[in-house]
Amino acid sequence: MSNRTEAIQHRINTAGLRRKVGKNQTKAIRIILTGTHEQMMKIANGGRLDSWIGANFKWLRDTFGNENLVSCVLHMDEKTPHLHATVVPIVTGERVRRKREGEKKYETKSGPRLSADDVMRRTKLHEYQNSYAAAMKPFGLQRGIVGSTAKHQANSEYYRQQVIQYEEDIAKLQADVEKAQEGRNTILAWFGKGDLAKAKKELADKDRLIAELNKQIKDLQAEKERLQERHKSGIEKLRNSYQKEIDAAIRRAEIAVRMVEEKDAVIDRQRKQIGLLDRKANPQRYSLSSGAELVRINVSNYRNPSLHI
Repeated sequence: MSNRTEAIQHRINTAGLRRKVGKNQTKAIRIILTGTHEQMMKIANGGRLDSWIGANFKWLRDTFGNENLVSCVLHMDEKTPHLHATVVPIVTGERVRRKREGEKKYETKSGPRLSADDVMRRTKLHEYQNSYAAAMKPFGLQRGIVGSTAKHQANSEYYRQQVIQYEEDIAKLQADVEKAQEGRNTILAWFGKGDLAKAKKELADKDRLIAELNKQIKDLQAEKERLQERHKSGIEKLRNSYQKEIDAAIRRAEIAVRMVEEKDAVIDRQRKQIGLLDRKANPQRYSLSSGAELVRINVSNYRNPSLHI
């Protein structure tokens, strides 16, 4: 397959499903596998990243099935190394259904079926966390707290806090640069006291420190800009997706309005036709003793109806 979308569809087409895949069914589940930044950098710097990836592959295949794992990509372009895996939720076990009293029992088709509900059941998620922790134990990774009440942090809040942290780190480094610059100026004053060798060495050390601090500041500023750009891109994608939904809703509303207007026009024509036919079929209703013809009766106010002759 040339891309992940084709790989997902190929797996569904060749799985031997006996039921038609619905439009609203989940065809794939994406999984992110990683640890804390400190843990992952320790694994990477220790030359164990390939072994960690291999252990993740094995866990994914053992857990979700070898053929169901259609994609797994290592991401090294962000702060912490991590894997993005894509799994097609095809299962072969019996469908789990809650039995209700008096409910008619329907025969279920056996064989492979597409069921994200089965793969993502709460009990299964608990099992995944336990088995993944066991697979990652050799790398020093530990399972999260069981029953933790911690809440997921929204991306926007994470980006905001990271930017604030970068700004604080940059300010601290800039203060260090100023302090180093002051030390450098002090060293320059030593030239007049005859201790030239000591002054040159100290000056070179200060210059290296200042250069290193400036590089750190530059790297942090670049990381901050990348983070802000990623946040902006995420917001833009979200806004575009909402805008598409809004545009679609507007189009549906416009179609509905046109349909209502067309129906009203048809109803109005039918009413006029009924009135015309009634006038022809029952002329006596529209003739007065004086010989005048009744044109219209307006009964918007039943207490004071008006006649148009």
